[in-house]
Amino acid sequence: VTSTSIAIDSDGVGSEDIAVQMAHALVQSFAIDVILVAPTNRQAFEKFEIPSSWIELSPKRAFNKEEVCLISKPIDALFNIQNQSWIGKESSYYHLDGKI
Repeated sequence: VTSTSIAIDSDGVGSEDIAVQMAHALVQSFAIDVILVAPTNRQAFEKFEIPSSWIELSPKRAFNKEEVCLISKPIDALFNIQNQSWIGKESSYYHLDGKI
């Protein structure tokens, strides 16, 4: 398991758009499977959409935004991944117990 952090500078012009574009590019290229967004940055990710590469790879599996882009405080991150993400719903394939 590897994590990637993208910081949003609240004073930076266009910083939120850049963060969303970077996150989308990582998901598009299958570099990451789930995005955790801090509640304070919720608005920045309202326009996030599932990349076409995911739809093309799994046409029978309809991914929705709420399964990929989770709004979560860090303390609740593992719980939310287990219970709200597509990975948690596919638990027979993935082992999520919080161990590193």
